[in-house]
Amino acid sequence: MAAALGEIEPDCRISFIGTRRGLEARVVPAQGFPLDFISIGGFLGKGPADRIRFPFQMALSTMQSIRHLRRRKPEAVLGTGGYVCAPPVLAARLLGIPAYLLALDAMPSKAVRMLARHVRRVFAGFPECADHIGQPEKVVYTGNPLRGDLNRHSREEGLGEFGLDPGKKTILVYGGSQGAHSINLNVAGAISAQG
Repeated sequence: MAAALGEIEPDCRISFIGTRRGLEARVVPAQGFPLDFISIGGFLGKGPADRIRFPFQMALSTMQSIRHLRRRKPEAVLGTGGYVCAPPVLAARLLGIPAYLLALDAMPSKAVRMLARHVRRVFAGFPECADHIGQPEKVVYTGNPLRGDLNRHSREEGLGEFGLDPGKKTILVYGGSQGAHSINLNVAGAISAQG
């Protein structure tokens, strides 16, 4: 999405805020974008220590985000829906910077549901996302953005790359976030039932 925005608006300066442990620590610099780090851990982790630690991490990460946003002076902040986006979105709100959220799943994450009241718009990948946001009037159905290079390959190239038999039906099961495990179980059950 950042690369596409850069093509549309070549003068646009894009930077990211993330954690040292997240995928962004590798991916963002490899794509040539600046990345500032915050200290947030898991969003309300599994144990009691995590629940005690979380508010302090959130406060620290929000302060770190304020520092990063003051230095970068963005015109807008876009949160991508994970727990890591909470501190930058809250920092943007405190600084009066317009903030937006990207909700790619039909069932928005806890972070999106919590932060929706602090942003101007929620850009949704699925229309039913609005049913789960406390302020559905803020939701704009945009669909999910795809990288331009995803459509550059033919069916034959895909079959060869993955060693697939063109005479057989192939099902790609792809899902993430809260529904991944149940998706896998349901698809496996449906395939077994078909024999």
